[in-house]
Amino acid sequence: MSLSATTSENNRQLLGKAAISQVSVLAVGDWQKREFVAVTSEICDIESWQSAANVEAAYQHCLACDTPPELIVVAQSVVGEYLQSDIDRLSELAPLSRIVLVAGTWCEGELRTGSRLEGTLRLYWYEFSHWWSMAKQSLHAGLCPPWSQPLDNPQAGRYPSSSQSRPNLPTGPVIVEAADTSVFETIAAMLASVDVTTIRVKPGAQEQIPADLPANLSAGIWDGGQLSKQELDRLTSFCKLLQPYDAKVVVLLDFPRVEHITQARAAGAATVLAKPYLTNELLAAL
Repeated sequence: MSLSATTSENNRQLLGKAAISQVSVLAVGDWQKREFVAVTSEICDIESWQSAANVEAAYQHCLACDTPPELIVVAQSVVGEYLQSDIDRLSELAPLSRIVLVAGTWCEGELRTGSRLEGTLRLYWYEFSHWWSMAKQSLHAGLCPPWSQPLDNPQAGRYPSSSQSRPNLPTGPVIVEAADTSVFETIAAMLASVDVTTIRVKPGAQEQIPADLPANLSAGIWDGGQLSKQELDRLTSFCKLLQPYDAKVVVLLDFPRVEHITQARAAGAATVLAKPYLTNELLAAL
């Protein structure tokens, strides 16, 4: 790499680090509820965020501050806790702020009823910390964060723009445990598209895994449902299998609850993603 290219890259990283420290966030709502506490415990920079107990307090904050926050992050515990008029008024007061709605467990049926709040980037509570981590990685690299995207489709803002570089990819094979062949084939095809090979193991069949697994095994993907006792036992065995390789395990679950994420991590998983997931989200988790 030339001196000018190195200098340019260094400047880009410095700008990214500065951008991370300068992101202003207003957290609205009750962040002490169970699932939101689980979220905030993973975010190291949350102490620098401003807070507002409710929408009215958020209005007053936006009126009083010279510069509106870059992000207004709203904790929504139940459907109907916030009205469209609340969002519209916040948007009028802070038109340059991106409103991120973090939906709790009791909001999981909201999208089926057609009651989605417009003008917000919507994430479930179990998606938020991973999303925040990806956003910071983008800023660190001098790229635009996901919230800079226009909200022109339901998935807009969930991941940095596809025009930007992909996340760092696994350098070795990925082992996948999936009961459904079609699930494995989907994951294998996705990883093959970025030149990552996969090895399959069926649930409860670790003895079928070759004894001479490659030493550069990078990660494991474990596909489950809602983490029944039987599934948790299988996940624990899967994580133990990968321990000698220091390979991180990514767990895919249907609508995970706080206890599911706690159990999965106690078993040895590094990350829990909900299905359906975005390709880039899974690649970033690996």
